[in-house]
Amino acid sequence: MDETNSELSDVLITLLKGTWILRHGDQKQQRLWAILKKRLKAVSNHLELLRLKLIVDEVEGFAHLRGMDIEEGGEGPRLTMRTQLPYRVSYLLVMLRKMLDEYDASDGSHRCVVSTEVIFDRIRLANKDGTNKARMKDEFSADLKKVKDMGFISPIPGDKERVEISRVIKAYVDAALVSSMAEQLEIYAEYANKRYGDSEGAPSE
Repeated sequence: MDETNSELSDVLITLLKGTWILRHGDQKQQRLWAILKKRLKAVSNHLELLRLKLIVDEVEGFAHLRGMDIEEGGEGPRLTMRTQLPYRVSYLLVMLRKMLDEYDASDGSHRCVVSTEVIFDRIRLANKDGTNKARMKDEFSADLKKVKDMGFISPIPGDKERVEISRVIKAYVDAALVSSMAEQLEIYAEYANKRYGDSEGAPSE
């Protein structure tokens, strides 16, 4: 295999491993990213054979793959999964996207690092009085872990209290959904009040 094909293979392997977030300061990643931009058409053509569509956001610095729908090109193997997320997880993603937008508007540096307590407090504020805080805290921790496993947040080495919100979240949670946050808050408040606040004998804090 010549050097050109070897480089192309390295790029394809990186993409097939999952969402690719460009890490600034990582020379290997920057080299592969440069190859991706230079050979974007060739990379896309290879992935189309696998029924995959390449999505690249050069501004935010990430790339990911989406499975092609049948109507986009006929039958073919599907290498990506479509999963219906629980409501709480979906709402958490919307909240994280909103926090990222607020951070960008006020700061402008690339990394958005936030406290998990701040995230939890913003979720809790959407609830009515009487919410079972202890139970909500446990479920929030489980939801946060799921979001981390999906690649939308990253832990900070040596700091268990904060996480970094990944910019790839912008590709999954669009601006239209964020703009309807007021409605989402109202829906979530009603849901959370029933889920946490109506259990007889449940302690509240």
